[in-house]
Amino acid sequence: MIVRVPLIIRVPGKKTGVTSSFVDLVDVFPTLAKLAGLPPPPADTDGDDFSALFDDPSQVLKSEAFHQYPACGMTSFNETRDECNETPRTQFNFMSYSVRNTQWRFTRWLVWNNSTLTSDWDGDRVDELYAHAGDNSTSFDAWDNENVAAANPDVVTQLAARLRAFFDRTWD
Repeated sequence: MIVRVPLIIRVPGKKTGVTSSFVDLVDVFPTLAKLAGLPPPPADTDGDDFSALFDDPSQVLKSEAFHQYPACGMTSFNETRDECNETPRTQFNFMSYSVRNTQWRFTRWLVWNNSTLTSDWDGDRVDELYAHAGDNSTSFDAWDNENVAAANPDVVTQLAARLRAFFDRTWD
């Protein structure tokens, strides 16, 4: 998980279990629709149905998860960010985009354009890379304290390309 939100769903008639497959929060809607026997959401709805995990939690449906979140109250990348709850997106300062897989969590911070409501992917940025090999999700602090981006430029390049491709596809 990127943001490590506990996701607990009980489905009548299905065994309980734990999975290590990645899921995104946007996957909840299509999954619950399927489990409830409702028509699938429209094709342009974000998220993927992960209901198959209730029959076989050992399968891996996704090898990575993505996340985007804003930063407010900052004038540079080096400041502590304020929460943006209840803040209009026209008042964000920066936006972060993250991808997480079993080995890494990569985050790219970009300047947010309050007029176009977009980030400048080719402008100023700050990258964070955290090693997660062996992370069993029991201790957030054990894995996200040392930014190893400078020591792993090839990994940064690879994950930055995955991140950009995902968010370009998502908003097209």
